[in-house]
Amino acid sequence: MAFIIKWNLFIGIVAFMAYVIQKIMGKRLGHYWRKVVWILLTIKMCFPFWSVTEKFRQHFFIISMPAYYMGEQNQKTAIMTKIGNVSIREWMSGEKFLPYIWLAGMILCLLFHAIQYRIWKKRIFAECKRMQKNSVLEALKKASEVCKIKKTEIWVCENQDFYSPMLFGVRNTKVLIPQEMLETENYSYEEWYLIFLHELTHQKKHDLWYKRFLQIIRDVYWFCIPMLWVQKMANIDIECVCDETVTKHMNLTQRKDYCNVILKVASKQTKKELSGVVSMVSETEILKERFYNVFLARKKLRIYVTVFLFGIIILSFSEMQIARQIWSSSHIENCPKCKAAVQGEVVWNAWENEKNVVCTHQYAWGDDLQKARYGVEKIRCNECGNFFEIKIRQEKIVCHGYND
Repeated sequence: MAFIIKWNLFIGIVAFMAYVIQKIMGKRLGHYWRKVVWILLTIKMCFPFWSVTEKFRQHFFIISMPAYYMGEQNQKTAIMTKIGNVSIREWMSGEKFLPYIWLAGMILCLLFHAIQYRIWKKRIFAECKRMQKNSVLEALKKASEVCKIKKTEIWVCENQDFYSPMLFGVRNTKVLIPQEMLETENYSYEEWYLIFLHELTHQKKHDLWYKRFLQIIRDVYWFCIPMLWVQKMANIDIECVCDETVTKHMNLTQRKDYCNVILKVASKQTKKELSGVVSMVSETEILKERFYNVFLARKKLRIYVTVFLFGIIILSFSEMQIARQIWSSSHIENCPKCKAAVQGEVVWNAWENEKNVVCTHQYAWGDDLQKARYGVEKIRCNECGNFFEIKIRQEKIVCHGYND
C-alpha cells in the first residue's frame, strides 16, 4: 500500500509542477524541457520493480506465521511474549494480497494494448497499398533528404478510422496516407512536403519508441492515476516539439503555411486515437496551443536550467519514503527461532532531552546535553514466518564545547 501511495503522490506532484511551470513560463520555454522530464520520470520508474517482485516471491509460499513479541536483544531489554499464529485469513487480507492484484492488472493492461496493436497492424496490411502517385513520392524524397532518412515507404490506407497522415511501425516504419486525402483534397507539392517533413521528424526523434515505452510504463503502473495526465501531456509535447523542430529555420510566411496545412488536415480529423501510431493531428483540441507554440521565441538557457532542476527533483524525491522515512529506518537482526538474518523497520519517536553531562573537550564552557529517543522495530522472518517486535533506545550528545 505504501508503494502505491508513494508513486501516486510522487507522479502527481511532478505532473502538477510540470503543468504549472508550462502554464507560467511556456511562452519562453516551449515543450522540449517537459518531454525530457517525462523521459527522466519513466526511466526512474523502471528501477523499483525489484523490491515489489522480491516481496511477491517471499510471500508466495507463506501460509501461517507464528508471531512473537520480543523486547531488546543483544544489549536490549529482553521480553518475549508469544502471541500465537497469524491466521491464513489475516495473511490473505491487506498488503500481502496487493502484489497479486498488481501483477494481474499489469498483465491485463499489457495484453489489451498488445492485442489492440496486433489487430490494427493486420487491418493496415489488409486495407493499405503502396503509393503510386509520382508527385507525392517526390515530396517524400525531398523530405527524406532534409531529415537524412534513407528508407521510408508510403502506404495509402482505405481504413475509415482516421483522416490524418500518421507514422506506423517501430521497425519497418511507414507513412500512412488516408485515401480520402488523395481523392477529395487537392494538396500541392509544397503541402505534401510539409506533411512528410512533419512525419519524418517524428521518425528521426524516435517518437514511436517513446510512445510505446510510455504506454508500457503506464500499463505496469496501472494503479497510478496521475499517469493518465502525464501521458496526455506527453502526447501534446511530442507534437509541439516536432512542430518546433520543423519550423526552426522557417520565416514567418513559411510558418503560416505550415500551420495552414495542419489546419487543413485537421478539418477531417477523427476523434478516435489509435494505438501504436504518431499522427500529424492527434487531437483537434490542442491545435491552438500548437499554433501558438510555432511562433514563440525561446531562450535555450532557460530550457537547460529547467530540465536540470527537474532532473534533480525526480532523481532525489523519488528516493524518499514520503513522510515515513523521516521517522523510520532499516535495522538488521537475527530471527530467535531459526537464526536467519532478517531486516526490519524501526519507527522512531521524537528526540527527548534527558540530562546534562560533563563535556570532555579541552576548552569547554558548559555541560553537554544528552538526548534519547525510543523506537519499535517490527520484523518478520521470511524463512520461518516468525514475527516479532523489538524496543530500541538511541542516545546522542549535543555538545556545547568550544572545539565542537
